[in-house]
Amino acid sequence: MGNEINLENYPYSTRLKDLELLEIDFVAHGDDISADANGVNSYQEIIDAGKMKIVKRTDGISTTDLVGRMLLCTSDHQISGGELHSPHEHVIEHYLTTSRKIVQFSNNKVPKHTDKVVYVDGSFDLFHVGHMRLLEEAKKRGNYVIVGIHEDAVVNKAKGRNYPIMNINERVLGVLSCRFVDEVVMGVPFEVSSGLIKSLEVSVVVAGKHEDKKAASPDEDPYAVPRAKGILEVVESNSKLTTDGLIERVMENRQAFLDRQAAKKNKDQSAEDNKPEQYRNVREAI
Repeated sequence: MGNEINLENYPYSTRLKDLELLEIDFVAHGDDISADANGVNSYQEIIDAGKMKIVKRTDGISTTDLVGRMLLCTSDHQISGGELHSPHEHVIEHYLTTSRKIVQFSNNKVPKHTDKVVYVDGSFDLFHVGHMRLLEEAKKRGNYVIVGIHEDAVVNKAKGRNYPIMNINERVLGVLSCRFVDEVVMGVPFEVSSGLIKSLEVSVVVAGKHEDKKAASPDEDPYAVPRAKGILEVVESNSKLTTDGLIERVMENRQAFLDRQAAKKNKDQSAEDNKPEQYRNVREAI
């Protein structure tokens, strides 16, 4: 891979002059149209210059949808007993998992007998920089990182309300997209057991100091077994951001977000109706 550059506080609409300055060959975006405050395609200048690449976006999941789940406190997105709860059966309201999609996100690695396996678990809801830093720290402690992700019912029992905001299918792909992760185990128990440690050949169990995982009772310790075995490491991710903190930010600005959602719905529909040809009928690359 080439050098990676992060441009903070960049304008919403990408500028051709910046591509030329940074020697960027092309800009990639999903086939969902991106429009500015005036409803104009944010990438029109780039499209006109022939430097635009359109890729198929994942159906059923978007930032707008996630914000809506937080504001409305819905639980329709959660999975119970293998079924999605949706009042609109004829519309793809939720992300649908396929084996091909999981393979696309997987690095297809398997642990070698010489690898030091590190295990991290949690809900990993609204995957954010705090999660990423935790996984980065986990990677420093071994060669192969396995992430255990709790089922929706387990997370909801521990945290209540409409948690998790993202269902397990969505959360799995979020974690798999992180370069520090080698493998994901879906639906792991809340407590890290001896059986799990033995089955996955875990050498180190990592937990974060600032995390969303909460036991049902203060007397319960989900890491009692690895703690007793002396293989638990509680690490500092150097980020105090949590899923709860993200949701609190949204709720503190509830009315502004509701107004934004309403305006964006109308703008997005207009942009969809006037979508350029290159945004239409896009298929996934094989």
